[in-house]
Amino acid sequence: CYFYKDSNVNGDGKIHAGPVWDFDVAFGNLTNHKDNVSMMDTEKWFVSKSNRYDGNPTIFQKLFEQGDFVAEVKNQYTTNFKPVIDILKGDASASGKYMKSLSGYKAMIQSSAEMNFVRWDIEKNRLVDSEGRTFDSQCNYLANFISKRAVFFENNILKLKVYDPTNTNFTIYFKNTLNWENVYVYYWGGNGSSQWPGQQMIDIGDGVYKFDFSSVGQRDDGKVQVVINNGYGNGRQTVNISPSDGMLYTPGDTPVRTKQDEEALKYYYECKETTYSTEPPAPPIPPEPERLLGDVTGDDKITSGDSLSILRASVGLETYDEVTFKLADVDGNGKITSADSLYVLRASVNIASEYPIGKAAA
Repeated sequence: CYFYKDSNVNGDGKIHAGPVWDFDVAFGNLTNHKDNVSMMDTEKWFVSKSNRYDGNPTIFQKLFEQGDFVAEVKNQYTTNFKPVIDILKGDASASGKYMKSLSGYKAMIQSSAEMNFVRWDIEKNRLVDSEGRTFDSQCNYLANFISKRAVFFENNILKLKVYDPTNTNFTIYFKNTLNWENVYVYYWGGNGSSQWPGQQMIDIGDGVYKFDFSSVGQRDDGKVQVVINNGYGNGRQTVNISPSDGMLYTPGDTPVRTKQDEEALKYYYECKETTYSTEPPAPPIPPEPERLLGDVTGDDKITSGDSLSILRASVGLETYDEVTFKLADVDGNGKITSADSLYVLRASVNIASEYPIGKAAA
C-alpha cells in the first residue's frame, strides 16, 4: 500500500495508508520465502518481523514496537478480523449480502472457474501447484490454510508483546525431540554474529535447552536470526528462525527439505513456536473418594445415624446436595422417603445386604 503524511497545519498530521493489495499471498497462495518465513506457513509471524530489501526493518516492524499500535491490532482482531474469519469458515452467518462463507464463494464462481480452465492454459501458472490441479483441490487447500492460520491467531495474537528497549531479557528454549547429542545456537544480525556452530545451549532437563542472548549483548528487537543445530557442519539444523524472548522452539519429526552438499546431506527442520512456561504443571486433582450407598453422613459407614438423617430429610427437616440425595435414594424412585430410611436402618444392623438399587455395606 502507499503511505502519505497529512499536513500538520491543514490536516490531522497523521500517516495514512491505503489502498491495500496482495491479500492473495496472505492466504498461503505463494511458495516463496520472505525474511526466512514461508508464505505457506500457518504458524509464524511475518509482517511484525518483516525487513526491507536492504535488511532494515519495515515500518510495520517498527509499528509493532509501539504499545498503542499492538493494542489496536488486538482490538481489530477481536472486533473485526475474527468475526470475518468465522464467517469464511462457516462457523458464523453473515448479516450483509456480500460477505459469504468460503463454500458460498466457491459455489458463486463455480461456472467461472470451470470456464477459466477451458479458456486459459494455466498448466504453468498455478502458484501452489503441489496442492492439486483442480478448482476443488485448490479450494480445499485455501480452506485448510485459513482454518490452521485461524488457530494460530487465536492462540497467539492476544499474547503479542511490545519491544521494550530497556528490557535486557532475551532467552530462548529448544525442545530436543530429535535427541541430538549436542545442541548449539548459531546467530547473526543485531549486535553481532557467532562462528559456526555457535554457542552451546544449556540443558535444563526434560529435553529442553536454553540460551540467554543477553550474555552476548543481543536484544529482543527482531534483528537477530538463529539456526539451532547439532554442532556439526554437515549435520542437522533448523531453518532460519527469528527468535523472541521466552519462546520454545520444537522441531518437526521429519526435515522439511534437504540439501545435497559436496560432503554430505543436510537436513533442515521447521520449528513450532510456543511460549515456554517455567511454572510447574498443576498437580492432578485427586478423584473424589467413592462413598457407600446410604452413607449420607460421610463417615464411610452405614449406621443408624444415616437412617435418622434420611428420615428427617423425608419430612423436610434436612436438605441434601445432589450427590447426597443420590446416596439417600436407595430404592431409586427419585424421592427421599421413610422407605429409604428403613432400608438403611436394616443394612446398619446387617439384616439386609442389598438395597433395591445396589449393594449395602455396614
